[in-house]
Amino acid sequence: MPVMTKELQHQDTRSNAESEALDAAALTALSKMHIGGSGCPGGSESWLHSFVVFCQQNKMLKAIAWNSEMLGPKYAPIHIVTVTINGVIYGRGESISTREAREVAAELALRKLLAQRAHEQQ
Repeated sequence: MPVMTKELQHQDTRSNAESEALDAAALTALSKMHIGGSGCPGGSESWLHSFVVFCQQNKMLKAIAWNSEMLGPKYAPIHIVTVTINGVIYGRGESISTREAREVAAELALRKLLAQRAHEQQ
């Protein structure tokens, strides 16, 4: 069983109002961006690409760390990928392939970064 990180513990202590405000801010930020056919911001085909472009534009690329692990038997593995920025977990994805897990982690990280940016601008 994975050990709960400080970031996850902090998320658990947030009130529902705070979580709803961050979710609303993320939706507002995403709605201001051009949404492509796949639902990715900027018309991109991949959340991972959108995440990397966002980090390049905001000079955060050197602070990103990707961690991946595989659980389960070899015939039915589950890949878990986490993306951390400056030691804080921003996204965690689970899937049957590393690529899909990375996509999910990138999507969650990008949504969280956009929500934080929208919250700072208010």
